[in-house]
Amino acid sequence: MTLALGGEIYIILVRPKYMGNIGAVARAMKNTGFRHLRIVGRNRLTEEAFRLAVHAEEVLEQAAFFPNVNQATGDLQVVFASTAKKRKNFTLISLDSMVEKVLSYPKGIKIGLLFGPERTGLES
Repeated sequence: MTLALGGEIYIILVRPKYMGNIGAVARAMKNTGFRHLRIVGRNRLTEEAFRLAVHAEEVLEQAAFFPNVNQATGDLQVVFASTAKKRKNFTLISLDSMVEKVLSYPKGIKIGLLFGPERTGLES
């Protein structure tokens, strides 16, 4: 999705446990205009992912696979990570603040939205 005042958005899923969740993410992406999906720690998708990606099969077909977070984010200029845990050594911002920041970036900036595994979340 290219925002009028912002950059290109990349959704990054780190070691997703359930294929159905990958499909659901693809569906949500399609419904909101996002198209770049990156998946860390998996190298293929199953029928379950496609079954839950109703009308968003192309998002899954174009998904890129990476062995680690560094490679998945290496070409991005900005990465926002989602967490439910309080973290030290990281700046925490609200969703509203993140959206404001994303909208302030010039066109051409590659922005990642990073989500950890369903059960454990992101590791530090």
